[in-house]
Amino acid sequence: MELATKRLTLTGDVVANSGFVFAAHYAGRLDLAGRYQTSPNGETIIELRGAPELIDMFEIAFWLGPSDAMIDSISVEDVENPNWNTKGFVKV
Repeated sequence: MELATKRLTLTGDVVANSGFVFAAHYAGRLDLAGRYQTSPNGETIIELRGAPELIDMFEIAFWLGPSDAMIDSISVEDVENPNWNTKGFVKV
């Protein structure tokens, strides 16, 4: 199975704690490894490793929730040589 690493950058109103819980839940259900962080300018950055189709499903899930978030945009880009080796889903 081909694995990909992608970075999702979310803008809008994402509550940090519930956003992380939501992301960790769906990453686990989709068998994705990843990292979650909030940038100083307020963007939420999620890096994921797994099957490309499952990363696409994760993006769709984030458009639909969490219920206390208002997502304005999600940009997705390939990560060529990720400098992390996370198993599971962590907040950095």
